[in-house]
Amino acid sequence: MGEGYVPGMIVARQTFGEEARFHPHLHAFLTGGGWDAAGRWRSIFGWDRPVLRELFEVEVFRFLRERELLTAERMELIRSWRHSGFDVYVGEPIAAEDQATLGHVARYLLRPPISLERMWYDPQAEKVTLRPLSGERAEPVKLEPLEFIARLVQHIPDVREEVLSSVVF
Repeated sequence: MGEGYVPGMIVARQTFGEEARFHPHLHAFLTGGGWDAAGRWRSIFGWDRPVLRELFEVEVFRFLRERELLTAERMELIRSWRHSGFDVYVGEPIAAEDQATLGHVARYLLRPPISLERMWYDPQAEKVTLRPLSGERAEPVKLEPLEFIARLVQHIPDVREEVLSSVVF
């Protein structure tokens, strides 16, 4: 991008996937450029997905190794896997005036693990039913109440965990 540029970025950590299962991942919303030292906006014409994926992997491994949470052997094992869990999706740019799409993305970044509109409880069957999102499998999943609660509570942050933070580059 160039030396001295300051991009904008929002990162939302999500812990859930389909059917409220534990699936930790990050969603990042980046600006299409940055400001240089003179305060001028400089556009970026495209993000390089393979470079971003590699940078993400390197930084996650660095973070874990510095805190002695991952051995070098385990890191190399993960790197050898066909699906290591590191991936980056780069969507189409969103114009600043496209308020509808920006609102959709903002809601997506902040969505909860379970939507009340997608779940219901059947007292006769004693089951919690989760309706899939469009694009997911067609059949709703039916869970015992305790299994549903077990899936839900794993998304509650630890009391000492900082959920929101700000980083300045």
